[in-house]
Amino acid sequence: MARTKQTARKTTGAPAPRHKLGTIQPGTGEADSPGFLRRSSPRFAARELELARSSKASGRKRRGMNQVRSELPAPPMLADKPQYCTNCKNGGTVVECDTCPRVVCSRCIDIPETLPVGEKFKCPDCHLHPGGASGRNIAPYQAWSSAETPTTFHGAATQRDTFPLCNDPAIVVLSIRLSSVPLEGAPAMMAYQHLHPYSLDQLVLVDLVYDFSSEEGISTYDKAVDKLVARMKTGDLRRHHSFSVYVMTHTDPERGDLHYAPGNQGSAEVLSVLDALIPEELGHLISNGGSAGKRSSSLTILACGSLVVKADARADVQKFTDRAYFDWVMGFSQEDFQPWTANMLVMDAAEAWFIREKRPETVLPDHHRVGAHTDIYIFKPEERAMRYAWSHVGRRPFGTAVLLQCPVCKSIKPWRKPKVKQAAAESGPTQVVLICKHCKHEMKVDRKDGMKKYTLGKMNKTERGDWYCVKV
Repeated sequence: MARTKQTARKTTGAPAPRHKLGTIQPGTGEADSPGFLRRSSPRFAARELELARSSKASGRKRRGMNQVRSELPAPPMLADKPQYCTNCKNGGTVVECDTCPRVVCSRCIDIPETLPVGEKFKCPDCHLHPGGASGRNIAPYQAWSSAETPTTFHGAATQRDTFPLCNDPAIVVLSIRLSSVPLEGAPAMMAYQHLHPYSLDQLVLVDLVYDFSSEEGISTYDKAVDKLVARMKTGDLRRHHSFSVYVMTHTDPERGDLHYAPGNQGSAEVLSVLDALIPEELGHLISNGGSAGKRSSSLTILACGSLVVKADARADVQKFTDRAYFDWVMGFSQEDFQPWTANMLVMDAAEAWFIREKRPETVLPDHHRVGAHTDIYIFKPEERAMRYAWSHVGRRPFGTAVLLQCPVCKSIKPWRKPKVKQAAAESGPTQVVLICKHCKHEMKVDRKDGMKKYTLGKMNKTERGDWYCVKV
C-alpha cells in the first residue's frame, strides 16, 4: 500500500524574507535545511554542550569534532528506508514505491492528500523497467493503481543518474590508521564527509589508531577494539548494518609487508597485521551487520603498491578477503602511492555501494585522474582478484606508463601521434606504437593476454581514456 512520510531536506536553498543585517527578532525563523553543514541532533547537542562546559571548567582545550564524534553514542535510528527522492535527491514529503525501495517527493509528483485503502504506488523506474527488465517500457505513466489518467511528473533531470536508488543506511565509517598517519585529509575522512548528507542521523565515524611496537601499544589497541565490539553487540551501534572500513598504513617495497609501527620501525606479513587490526570477533560482527541481520561492508587498504603487486602479499589479501568479513576489498598498485589522489574515487565508491547499491568498479569511468597514478585492485570472496588499469593511447596504453623521455636520444616528450593496431575488428586494439620525433625510435606496447576493455564503445582518445580489466 502506498505510504507517505516526511523527511529532512538536504539542499542549501529556501525562501527567506529580506531584512537589514542585525534586525531579525529571535524565534521568528525555522530550522535550516542541513545542506552541506553538520547538524547535531538534540542528543548530540546535549552531549556537546556538556563537553563544552566540562572543558571550560577544567581549562582543557576541547578536541575537534572528528575526535569527539568517534566517542559519542550513535544517534537514534530512523526507519530503514530511503529518505530521499529518486529524482531530485532531496527530502520533504515522499511516497514509497510498492515494488522497490525508491521514494518520490511531492515536488516531483503530485501526491494526493488522502490515499484510498489498498492504493498502490509505482515509481518512474518501475514503470520504465517493469519487473526489472533491461528494456524501457515507453507508455503513459500511471503512478497510482486506481488512477484512470496518466500521472504528471514535474521537472527535468537535475543529476547524471536517472532514478537511482538513494538509500539512507546506518553506516559506520571505521578508520584504522598507523599512529603516524593523520586523519585530517585522509580518504576515510573524505568518505565520511561525502556520505554525511545521505545519512544525516545514522552515520558514525570511529577512529582507531595503532602502534604495535610494544606490548602496551598492542594492549591499547585491543581495548579500543573491545570497546567497539561492545558497542556493536549491545550498545549504540547494534543496529548499524553497513561498515565502510579504511586501513591507512605503509608497506615494505620488497615484500609488501604492512608496517605495524611508526617511523619505519617494523613490518610483518600482510595477513598477520590484518588479523591484528580486524580480529575474528570484530570481523564476524561486520559480516553479520552487527545485530541487525543485514549487512553491507567494504574494506579499502590505503598503502603503497607492493601490497598487491608482490605475489605473496596479494595472496594474503585474498586469504583475508575469503573470510567474507567484507563484500569487497580495494587496493592500489602505485609503488609510491599518494592516498590523496584516491579521495574522489573513495568517496564515489562508497556512495555507489552504500547509497546506490552499485558495484564499486562502476564509478571508474569517471576517475581517469587516479587511473593515471595507479591501477585499482578489487578482491571479492572466493573470486580471483581483478586489476583495473586506466588506458590512454598516448599517455598510458593498456595501463603501461609512457616514458617522458626517449631512451635513445633523451628528448623530452618526443612522441608523435600514436599508431593503433588491432588483429580483428571485434577484438579491439592490440598494440600501440609511439615514434620519437627526433630519432624515430619506436616504443611498442602490447595488450596483455586476458586483458579486456571495461568501458564501453570504441577506444576513447580524449583525456578520459578507457579502463581495462584483467584477472590476477
